[in-house]
Amino acid sequence: MEIRRAVIFSGGEQVRLHPHPGGWRWTALSVDSEEPHAASQHLQRLMRDTEAAIADRLFAEGWLVVFDGPLHSIRRSRTTPVVGYVKTHHRRTLAVEHWQVVPGLLVGERTSIFAMKDDRYACYIRVGDPGPWAGPWAGIARLEVPASSGSAQAIATVDRAASWLPTFASAPHRDARAPVNLAPVARLEQHLHHLIGDSRLALRAVREAVMQHNRDEEAV
Repeated sequence: MEIRRAVIFSGGEQVRLHPHPGGWRWTALSVDSEEPHAASQHLQRLMRDTEAAIADRLFAEGWLVVFDGPLHSIRRSRTTPVVGYVKTHHRRTLAVEHWQVVPGLLVGERTSIFAMKDDRYACYIRVGDPGPWAGPWAGIARLEVPASSGSAQAIATVDRAASWLPTFASAPHRDARAPVNLAPVARLEQHLHHLIGDSRLALRAVREAVMQHNRDEEAV
């Protein structure tokens, strides 16, 4: 597994920082805008582009790729069968009479697919039993597939994912987000957190690298 770090400057500035003791090194990038969120938005685009490239590579190797979260911008003009796995439901996406049926799904059951705007097909599935004290939508996830893949491919992809996703539902005694937070995702999060390191140390390292750069500039 490869971890990359980037430092993004606004206003078109691009400063190359020297590696910092402890294994800290960064790719220097810049954005023209000076808006407060421009750098973070650019980082999000880089992450989505990287996810899409990984999905294409894994699909070429015969894997079905499930993204932890909605498909966002990678859903457009995509024929590779990928699945977005959405755990939260902040807004109603179906007519009331269909929306009310979703909490009655049994574990492993899914709804029929439906269109979301003009770029996605989706369905709801119950991936696990949250227990008697949970709310009616606990254990429900939404699966998204690109509409550009066609309805037949969308159904085949959803059926394939729905057949094994419930087997990866997390257990309540191990994960507070159970059962919708899939066990492999939880393990990956733990592993990434270990590889990335403490965010406080990362912030201190980049600040010290910037200060060292400024001292070097003043000495010239």
